[in-house]
Formats: sequence, structure tokens, C-alpha cells
Amino acid sequence: MRADPANAQELFEQHVADFNSGVTRGDFGPMVDRFDPDGEVVFAGAPHGPFRGHDAIRAAYRDQPPDDTITVLSSHTDGDTVHAAFVWDANPDMKAGTMDVEVANSRIKRLIIALESF
Repeated sequence: MRADPANAQELFEQHVADFNSGVTRGDFGPMVDRFDPDGEVVFAGAPHGPFRGHDAIRAAYRDQPPDDTITVLSSHTDGDTVHAAFVWDANPDMKAGTMDVEVANSRIKRLIIALESF
């Protein structure tokens, strides 16, 4: 089932808000809960993951939590996927990377993160 583009964009925006809240509060649970039970986080070009399923994603963010929030520079929706560019808030003048958020049935099916550097 394909996602409604508005739903995909809304889920993406909630994901970013939950990510940033997770960084500041140390609790990524609400972010992980938005993933499909078989959802996946992939770090393209990085020596991490992939992480599949709630338990693996939760453990990844618990064991190596990000230490900075992000701001989305731009995003656009293509069917059931939101493509976005972002910066780390500690270094807002340098693009940090991109992310693709694939949505199915009002859940995140796959998150692909490509970092400029790590």
C-alpha cells in the first residue's frame, strides 16, 4: 500500500521532532515506535548497521546516541518516500547529510541516512 504524500510528510516531520527530542531527553522510544515492527535504519557509507526491527533500532540509539539535534534544510515527497537534507545544529553552516524516509501503512518502513562525514 502506498502512502498518502501528506501522510508521508507528516510522519517525516514527526520523526525529526522525535529525533530531536530523543537527543535532548535521552529517550528515542517515541521515534522508534513510529517504525514498522520490521522497519530498518540504514547508514549509507558508514560503518553502522543496518538495524532492523524495534529492538535493534532502539539498541542502536541507546548504545551510540547522537549528541546533536538536526534542522532540515529541504525536503520533498516522492510517492511514499520523503527525501531531505539536514544540518547538525551545532554546525548549521555545513550540510550534515541526507535522509530518505520510506513510509508504508502510516509507519516508517525504512530510514536511509547518508552522512557527509562521520
